[in-house]
Amino acid sequence: MKRILLVISFAFSLGGCATVQAINGFSVTQGQLDAAESVYDGTVLAPLHKYAALKACTAGQTFTPANPCHDKVLLKRLRAGDKVAVKAMSDTQAAITSGDNTGAVAAYNTMKTAIDAAQSLITISGASTL
Repeated sequence: MKRILLVISFAFSLGGCATVQAINGFSVTQGQLDAAESVYDGTVLAPLHKYAALKACTAGQTFTPANPCHDKVLLKRLRAGDKVAVKAMSDTQAAITSGDNTGAVAAYNTMKTAIDAAQSLITISGASTL
């Protein structure tokens, strides 16, 4: 009984977007995916484009607000992280569209992890201050 109440409580904590499918799972909705993509666009994609547009740092130089530049290795990691996040978003969309709830949940969790990693890299790069 505790488990059922916990699952129901978890579903309601998601803002009513989730529906209880089984004792141990929930559904991912189009609204949740759209919200995650919007957050990604604002917190990762926009700063990434601004960071990539900066001149490359010279040897021994690092990004500072007074002397903004991009590190080539970090930019490569940011772009690789972007590809992972975009693929996870695409996988989540495909699973939602096909009605594959288990696949949608797995892809959504992968997407959230990829977005968190990309946001961390954006913070490290200094691009979030641009």
